[in-house]
Amino acid sequence: MRKILSAEQQEAVNHFRGPCLCMAGPGSGKTLVLTERIASLVRVHGIEPRSILVVTFTRDAAASMKRRSEEDHIYPSPAFGTFHSVFYNILLREGRVRPENLISGRKALGLISLSVNECGLKEVNTEYYPALLRTISFYKNTGFLDENLYPNDTTTEDMKRIIAKFGEHTVGDGYFDFDDILVETRRFFKEHPERLAFWQKKFPFILVDEAQDMNRLQYETITELARPLDNLFLVGDDDQAIYGFRGSDPSFLLQFEKDYPDVHKVILNKNYRSDNLIVSSSAKLISQNKVRFEKNLTAASSDPGTIEIITARDEHEEGRLVAEKIQLLLSSGVPASQIAVLYRNRLVSTCLVQELSRLSREKSETDTSFYKSFVVKDILSYLTISQSDEVKREDFVAALTHPDRNIGIIGVGRSELSKNEWLSKMKKTVFKNEAEFFINDLKFIASLSPSSAINYIIKKMGYAKYIRDFSYKNGMDASIYNDHAATLLKEAAAYRHIGDFISDMQEKKEHAIITEEKEKKPDSIGYYTFHGSKGLEFDNVFIIGACDGITPSEKADTAVRIEEERRVFYVAMTRAKKNLYISVAGKYGNHTYYPSPFLKEAFGTF
Repeated sequence: MRKILSAEQQEAVNHFRGPCLCMAGPGSGKTLVLTERIASLVRVHGIEPRSILVVTFTRDAAASMKRRSEEDHIYPSPAFGTFHSVFYNILLREGRVRPENLISGRKALGLISLSVNECGLKEVNTEYYPALLRTISFYKNTGFLDENLYPNDTTTEDMKRIIAKFGEHTVGDGYFDFDDILVETRRFFKEHPERLAFWQKKFPFILVDEAQDMNRLQYETITELARPLDNLFLVGDDDQAIYGFRGSDPSFLLQFEKDYPDVHKVILNKNYRSDNLIVSSSAKLISQNKVRFEKNLTAASSDPGTIEIITARDEHEEGRLVAEKIQLLLSSGVPASQIAVLYRNRLVSTCLVQELSRLSREKSETDTSFYKSFVVKDILSYLTISQSDEVKREDFVAALTHPDRNIGIIGVGRSELSKNEWLSKMKKTVFKNEAEFFINDLKFIASLSPSSAINYIIKKMGYAKYIRDFSYKNGMDASIYNDHAATLLKEAAAYRHIGDFISDMQEKKEHAIITEEKEKKPDSIGYYTFHGSKGLEFDNVFIIGACDGITPSEKADTAVRIEEERRVFYVAMTRAKKNLYISVAGKYGNHTYYPSPFLKEAFGTF
């Protein structure tokens, strides 16, 4: 049975040739429009399905639309894929890449470590390596550097050197990462116009989902592929563009209008997801952005819905108040699957998770939060590698970086490695002295009782300072993590040998996890970052930590960044279908916070 479409949805579906820009607000049925448009191209206009290319930003979205197309009995299936998978397959067909040369995240971390050290940048902390990789990715996709994306102790000149070295160890050696796929595709099209023409002829109709998330490289490549027919259908919402940190820019939707003056534009203003108050408040918030398409967003539902602001003195009271509210919902029969907790910063959720565990816990042995604590994992890693020469990679990396030993993770490239082999490698580097000191510490730990060893790690090897620095940096209460260390120390007091202690701790962890899985309900509360919640919807949504400095982030120091932060909060608000709860805490750890300015913008007064 065909679904009834609104006049605006039908207009987008009926569009045939030429460029089309479909602006689809939250809950406006963009996926329905895409799938119905595919059906229209095939059944109404007689287009061969294999001539249709549908580009998405996630594999799940591509798989979902392919499944809908098959349910609609469209055979053979159109080509569905992400930007990376589509262009990877093109390069593969053209013999420009080999699968074995595509590097993984682990390989990339190893190469960035090598690049940093070859540049002589010993002061760059290994914990910043993922940030350096994100900066390189941003540079490849946009063509420029953003100093806000890389560590403060790394200069722009440093980044240029790191990027050059990283390029030598990837493309220079015949390897490539996911960003290189797009770069190489763009280069290939420019150098081989006859092959570009082949692919243009192969896909005369192109549809792009979530088009607001395109970066410059993706926009330029997809518009080139769509020429000369320009049957390019973009569907998205500039108000939901939240991936600026990876180069996405909603201005490309505005650019699309300029590049194609004859573009057919359709705006889907009706929200079929959320109740009235949620739609009107979120619309009021996003209207504060200056660089956007004007929209008149309204709710299809006549129900008002509810919005409640929860204020608390600190993160502990916030956790208690929100947990109690969630418990009331569960007690009234609300399925846990229809409750979601959203946060801008993962660390603000710590107290809430602990409070919910306390309120709902029936048996203490089923609580796995202690075993999942990074403090417990780190200390057990130290103990583990003190007992054996053959060491798991994750244990070695934890011991080298928590706290940072100023060695890096050079030589830590396999799943298991020998401490002696690693030390032998380190003796040939500038890290010889640091490596020997590290190994001697491990040997000394091995000679101690479990409790004495943990005391030595905490007090003499700098782990207490690491907890303190980590907590202060992230605005968290260090007592949470100190409690985990104290609990572990108490457990260790009953053992004489480290090996026995490690073995029993592993057994207790496995038992707790198995028990938790057995007792876990088929539905559960969802915990998501604002970014991670995109594309989801729930009857009841809790936004926690709505404080200035968290949302918007304290790093949002320009008008452009504030607008993106506002879009991020807008996305979080519009995940709610019926009830929206927003909590504000006056303190997180040692830091004092004030309510987010977004609350006043959305609700008028606060």
